[in-house]
Amino acid sequence: INSYLSAPTSHMINALTDAGMVAVSPVRRTLAATVEAGVAPLQGRARQRFFAEVPADVLGAIQGIPEGMRSFLYVMRHGVSPIEMVKFELPRTPVFTGWREVAVGLPGRTMHAVDQLFYQINYRAALNAEAVRMARLSPRAGKNAVERTAEILANPTTEMMDRANAVAERNLFRSEPGAFVQSIFSLREKEILGVPALRFIVPFLRTPANLFGTGLGHSPAGLANPKMWKALLKKDPLFADKAAEILLGTGIALAVAVHFAKGNITGPAPKSEAERDAFYREGKLPFAVKIGDTWIQYRRLEPFNTAFTLIAGVQAAVDAGDEEDALAKAGIVISMLGRNFQDQPYMTGISTIQDAIDNPEGPGARWLQQFAVGFVPYASAQRQTAAVIEPGYRKPQTFLERLMVQTPGLAGRVPPRLTAFGEEAKRPSPAILPIAWSQAQKDEVGAELK
Repeated sequence: INSYLSAPTSHMINALTDAGMVAVSPVRRTLAATVEAGVAPLQGRARQRFFAEVPADVLGAIQGIPEGMRSFLYVMRHGVSPIEMVKFELPRTPVFTGWREVAVGLPGRTMHAVDQLFYQINYRAALNAEAVRMARLSPRAGKNAVERTAEILANPTTEMMDRANAVAERNLFRSEPGAFVQSIFSLREKEILGVPALRFIVPFLRTPANLFGTGLGHSPAGLANPKMWKALLKKDPLFADKAAEILLGTGIALAVAVHFAKGNITGPAPKSEAERDAFYREGKLPFAVKIGDTWIQYRRLEPFNTAFTLIAGVQAAVDAGDEEDALAKAGIVISMLGRNFQDQPYMTGISTIQDAIDNPEGPGARWLQQFAVGFVPYASAQRQTAAVIEPGYRKPQTFLERLMVQTPGLAGRVPPRLTAFGEEAKRPSPAILPIAWSQAQKDEVGAELK
């Protein structure tokens, strides 16, 4: 697992995603208070979500930074924290000890340390907001709202701390999964010849499931969540929280839909080799939006990439015209959401094994080679370093070439991947950066061929 986590881009995306969830929290609370202000009077009950939670959330996040830095340094020094490490499901007992454990486990340790930094920020923000909420729900004679909030923060209840912890864990995508994912957990842990083999194919499960679920919840697809409608019928303020998430995601989706006209947002690259080659000749990238003359990938903008993918799916369905019925068009959207989820780096094990099953002599052999290469220490970091040194795409065929393509200094000796015109395929942007971009091109040759 540490081999998978060793790429610098993995740590950049993790930090950006964690920071993004902190940044949108005040927006989400504002939307929840707005919904509650309209729904609560209609249901004949007192409000339980307040606009005053917004500044409390912001102040709490700032107050949590020093606490987070202390947690970060503690984890970097000791490798563990008072809160059990669950995000990437690393073993509780390290395989190695001493300096070997530090050397081998540094990627996981660093990622966990960053998560603990943002855990404290999220926890303190949520606890402050909880205190403001409780002060308004349980006022005390002789004390104004500020004094009552300070009094509650000085002695927070167990329930308050539990709720703040739940918010922090949810914002880090570490929440306990539902029954369906739990069943997959159990299946993954089953041993084959004494070895939990599926762990090597699906090393990450909790975080991808939570990312996907959060992405759906922060998109128009969240309207299909039965929990939200049950909360509405029960007059539960959870409805306002869920509605706020949908409004946030829908706002992003509508902004994308309005700003990016037809043809300015993409889904997965075409499967046909000729169409795929033409796709890249035009400077396009999979799961990208066009801003000016530049295509910028949104696939790693987790969890909000789901809203972008929905728009790309709807556009693809509209482009299908009258050739497809409504059911087929819905299938296009669902398929695109599935492809976006499957193409995430943490799901490569499933996507490659699926290709291997479909074609054991082609992708099957490549998957076995890739699986074996994954045991090389710091394989992802080496592969990314090699990509920075050698910016052209390589086309390894043998196990030795797969080792070479991820080894700095040797990648250039592997045969290059060629375009339809026999030119060497080049990366459009530096491999060291987590988000790829590409300049739009006019494919005049391709246009003539059409």
